[in-house]
Amino acid sequence: MVRRSAACDCGLLSGNASRHVVVFSTLVEGSLGELAQAWLSLDGSKRVNDFLPLAQIADACRPYRHRLYQHTMSYCFATVSDVMHSLKGIGATWLHGDRSRGLLTRRRLQALAQVYPAAPGGFPLSYHLVYGIIYRD
Repeated sequence: MVRRSAACDCGLLSGNASRHVVVFSTLVEGSLGELAQAWLSLDGSKRVNDFLPLAQIADACRPYRHRLYQHTMSYCFATVSDVMHSLKGIGATWLHGDRSRGLLTRRRLQALAQVYPAAPGGFPLSYHLVYGIIYRD
């Protein structure tokens, strides 16, 4: 069962139940889509990790009693440099692909900003999350 929620109802984990559950959170398909779109437009590369579709996560949980909650968090940054610093600040790493494309120079960052899908408030970056609770019966 997947529910759309502003936040996970942590009240589900009170009392003895908290000792018999697995709780997880992960990013799902579509996360960092604005950045992925910009890189694709700039040089045809895909410099964003692949995230599983929600349906695949739900399928993996299906053998167990579980609950999944979806949540999207979107942030707006003044510059594309701020976008990149925010990713660095949370420890995000590009795990896949050819890293031989070189460093992100000032010129390359400016080119990325030209193709980044801007919004009225600046440069958006969205995280699509799923919070899961698997109950151990």
